[in-house]
Amino acid sequence: MYNPRISMKKIKDGISQKMQNKNDDDTAKVRLKWYNRWAKISGADQLPDGSYNWEQIDWDNEFVRLEWYMCDPSILTKLGDDKYRAKGLEMIPEELHETY
Repeated sequence: MYNPRISMKKIKDGISQKMQNKNDDDTAKVRLKWYNRWAKISGADQLPDGSYNWEQIDWDNEFVRLEWYMCDPSILTKLGDDKYRAKGLEMIPEELHETY
């Protein structure tokens, strides 16, 4: 027997999952563009091509960590909106709030 509530739930879940996957893909692309900066901040060795050794990124550095979170469009959007700023801050670890 057809149950419209079940199908609507599946549709909503599918749309939500696709939106999350798109956000994750966008976030990964943005973060990749920042790896050289993070390596430089971390004091990584500069390679002959002018880039930096990404394996030497200090992921405990508060600026690197904060920028990592700020690359997520959903967090950045919330932080830029007075109505949702508190929700955006909740998505960033509390120990980074002062750095922000």
